[in-house]
Amino acid sequence: ELRHFQRDTGFEAKFLASYTERPSREAEVALYRIFHEALINIRRHARANTVLVSLQNGQGVVQLRIQDDGVGFNVDDAKNKKRVGGLLSMLRRAELAGGVCSIESTPGQGATVEVQIPLAAQRA
Repeated sequence: ELRHFQRDTGFEAKFLASYTERPSREAEVALYRIFHEALINIRRHARANTVLVSLQNGQGVVQLRIQDDGVGFNVDDAKNKKRVGGLLSMLRRAELAGGVCSIESTPGQGATVEVQIPLAAQRA
């Protein structure tokens, strides 16, 4: 997915992985869907040059982090708009898998999506 994204957008994309235990299928699906939504948002809005994705696990959770160097945005303002399906979808998917998703951004300074989901996440 990340290679297609890089090819289609021209963004520089880097992927770092450090994990020893494969998450449950439910956790994998939640992480993939959040990852995919984050890439869609970056493609549509960020005007980024570089996207960094990391995946790691430890202490019973898997952590996904997606960071871009794009134009950034005000997270609170974005959450209050009616057309924030992507942001709210990421938050909800993490929650349904028993995890958490945080979105941090500042105008002019890019954005970071960080997700933590239990390795043994169950479908809610």
